[in-house]
Amino acid sequence: MTEVASSVVLDVLGGRVQEVDQPIIDYIVNVLANEDFDFGEEGEGAFDAIGELLVNVGCVSNFYECRLVCGKLNEKFGKHGLVKPKPTVRSLTFKKPHIILLDEPSNHLDLDAVEALIQGLVLFQGGSLMVSHDEHLISGSVEELWVVSEGKATPFHGTFHDYKKMLQSR
Repeated sequence: MTEVASSVVLDVLGGRVQEVDQPIIDYIVNVLANEDFDFGEEGEGAFDAIGELLVNVGCVSNFYECRLVCGKLNEKFGKHGLVKPKPTVRSLTFKKPHIILLDEPSNHLDLDAVEALIQGLVLFQGGSLMVSHDEHLISGSVEELWVVSEGKATPFHGTFHDYKKMLQSR
């Protein structure tokens, strides 16, 4: 898979990539080829992950061009089967699951989107298991906190604020 990803990156970036050190290109390929990487809509995930790097090393001349390149990377990775579709909240409503698993769901969301996510979680008639460091999301959407530490998950009886206080007192 990395070979295909590498050829896609080299194809999209073109001649400018020859002036860039190989470890930087390898890093870009590894980020984009990671099976858990989310390109998002129109490649904004790629822009967030590597956009500044692409501009700083001269692969693109400005952030506008960078957005276009990230969109093209998204398109080409998709054509080669390297982009897996991520489930959306809208797709979940049609499947009516009993439980949803969320891993850092507020990453790359603006405040309005986080608010919408909180509303959806509160209204969801099922269980959810969420891993998050977002205090606002946690405080607004969960009924029960569990803390994972030293390989064990244990319930925490209190609010997120209480948990923060406990950590600060240690």
